[in-house]
Amino acid sequence: MGRALDNRMGGFMIAQVARMLRENNIELPYSLYVVNSVQEEIGLRGAAMVSRTIQPHVALITDVTHDTSTPGINRIKYGSIKSGEGPSIALGRQYKISLPT
Repeated sequence: MGRALDNRMGGFMIAQVARMLRENNIELPYSLYVVNSVQEEIGLRGAAMVSRTIQPHVALITDVTHDTSTPGINRIKYGSIKSGEGPSIALGRQYKISLPT
């Protein structure tokens, strides 16, 4: 448990991907931007600024999720997600970000 641990773990994960690509001399046939943004809970502020600058065709987002074996979480609605059983993959809605300029 710690402050902003979700952002720190997400940053660690994407940094490891970048490290592995470099250490293995993997050349990709496209541009790859590795970004760690914050403030998604209050209007996607970090992601909005980055997406306007980069204008990506595809974005893969890493974040935390809830362990649905916790009492009070509806497994029918959220699926069976248990800590220690590997990653979970979800398809989220597409957001259109509109912030004042």
